Amino acid sequence: ATSVSFHGLALPTDRFVPLMTEMMRSVACATLPRLRRTPVQAGDGAGTWSPTRREAILNTAMKLFARNGFASVTVEDIGASVGIAGPSVYNHFAAKEDILAAAITRGSELLHADMRRQVARAASPHDALRRLLAGYAEYVFETPDAIALLISEIRELPAHEQHRARAAQHEYIAEWVHLLRQVEPAWD
Repeated sequence: ATSVSFHGLALPTDRFVPLMTEMMRSVACATLPRLRRTPVQAGDGAGTWSPTRREAILNTAMKLFARNGFASVTVEDIGASVGIAGPSVYNHFAAKEDILAAAITRGSELLHADMRRQVARAASPHDALRRLLAGYAEYVFETPDAIALLISEIRELPAHEQHRARAAQHEYIAEWVHLLRQVEPAWD
């Protein structure tokens, strides 16, 4: 539903509204595969540990950016959340925008890597699509902060980083389209 705001395609209203309606109905009525959940025990530290200070900064910033929006988060907020002074963040990233760029790049690369992994395991285009849908759903539920940044915060990047991030998104979507055309050759 949000992807239309990121694309330059314009359809006449009499075609666009029925198309969006059909797409939303398909999503709402889709049968989702059961995801395996690993229970997290309160206080066990799951998801809070980072091997390096840089990783801690990146992981914390992703959560803060997703929850509050990039523009509302300061370097001081990020530093305080990882137990360092705000200016110490600059020992690991040159600017706040670099943290966002690293987070968006990581999210995009993980989506691409999972796509390659799922498709490589598949026995057919139908199987690949099933695996890819399950993998994507699992990624969305496991990393909602990354998804939020990929959807809403790319506009906060400098122009050259925006272009790179959008190109990666378009490449990812093109792979889905290619796979869908193998499953449904009649689709345009």
